[in-house]
Amino acid sequence: MGPNVNSEASEHHSLPSEDGRSLYITSNREGGFGGEDIYVSSLNPDDMWTELVNLGGNVNSDRSDRCPAFSPDFSLFYFDSERSGGYSNKDIWVLPYSQIENMR
Repeated sequence: MGPNVNSEASEHHSLPSEDGRSLYITSNREGGFGGEDIYVSSLNPDDMWTELVNLGGNVNSDRSDRCPAFSPDFSLFYFDSERSGGYSNKDIWVLPYSQIENMR
């Protein structure tokens, strides 16, 4: 996928969007909120993947946030997180797809 997506950090848990033109990825690259964050890359008109964009504070926390998933109708965005406020050290969180910051 090239250097806009792949880096010296760890990139994993990839999830394509419904139309296949965006890819959600977990990474521990520098500059995130903490631990691992969820990012998105989009396929531009030249069929090149854009640089990863952090999904922001609605999704990412100061702990690890990973394993993005969509509901079958793509209206909900699920992910696991180690953030405080859950029931254990890793919980599944859900947001309406419309609340994801910096989606594209």
